[in-house]
Amino acid sequence: MKRLLEKEFWQIPEFLRNKHLRIIAVFLLILSLVCATLAFIVNAWLGIIVFLLILLTIGLSFITLKQVMQDTTHYISDLSYKIKRSEQEALLKMPIGILMLNDSAEVVWVNPTMQKLFGQEEILGKKLTEADEELAKVINDNMSNKDSVEIKWQDKRFNMLVQSDINVVYLLDITHYAEIQKQYDDSRLVIGQIFIDNYDEVTQSMNDTNISNLSNYITNELSSWASQMGMFLKMIDEDHYFVLAYTKSLTQMEKEKFKLLDRIRERTSKQNFPVTLSIGLAYGGTDLAKLSRLSQSNLDLALGRGGDQVVVRGVDDSQARFYGGKTNPMEKRTRVR
Repeated sequence: MKRLLEKEFWQIPEFLRNKHLRIIAVFLLILSLVCATLAFIVNAWLGIIVFLLILLTIGLSFITLKQVMQDTTHYISDLSYKIKRSEQEALLKMPIGILMLNDSAEVVWVNPTMQKLFGQEEILGKKLTEADEELAKVINDNMSNKDSVEIKWQDKRFNMLVQSDINVVYLLDITHYAEIQKQYDDSRLVIGQIFIDNYDEVTQSMNDTNISNLSNYITNELSSWASQMGMFLKMIDEDHYFVLAYTKSLTQMEKEKFKLLDRIRERTSKQNFPVTLSIGLAYGGTDLAKLSRLSQSNLDLALGRGGDQVVVRGVDDSQARFYGGKTNPMEKRTRVR
């Protein structure tokens, strides 16, 4: 009863402040009054009963709707609190480093994940260039980039997103996934073919002993090179070899510019029977037949350019990479027999 006497209880409910709902409520009220009037005309007592029922219905409706509004308000308030709390917890515990800067590029806030990357150093209030010059440069270079970029920092790999409009930087450590990707890239298969360009011409004027010595020398050099690079080497013919390797080995060979070609050419030239090699290497994809055909095509290209060189091309590469080719170009053979 006390609650019924409170002024706040009889305030217009929020839902009735809506214009459309208010029109519907007025319409229902008028309809109820019409029904009560008709009941009075028929019978006075019936009219009183109907009128009282209408009042009771209106009262109960107000009480019920008030309770629904309170429950809804409480639910929304509780939900808002939980969402806000979840956001705060996420900022503090999520495995993404968050760095906030002011317009002077001073650090105003970092979450615990970002602080761990800086160790025990206190960086709040410092200019980012003072806290870490390398990171400051990377962020500055990507300030206008709206997409995330992969960066290297502190010997780790990160996906970095810079929101320049609010001076917030996000860093996600992807070192583990980058290492998995590198392992996959390094373990892709490479198929190669090695051909002794002028073997027939050189051995025509040599006796069997010298031919055997030359073959042994070349085979030993190739075997040692293959072992050093972690490759599989198989002699197919006296002047033709087959190679299986991984892209990790290919990267190392390209880094060294295939010094094997110079070594064999210079050593055999001193013995007055200069020998040069042509190599075709193919990588990428999982179709071994396609790789084999591409390695043959690369070898043919090396021979067509005069030999004494290496041609490297991947399945998806539009252009080949060339190494060597230091001797005078002359087309020794166009295809390996």
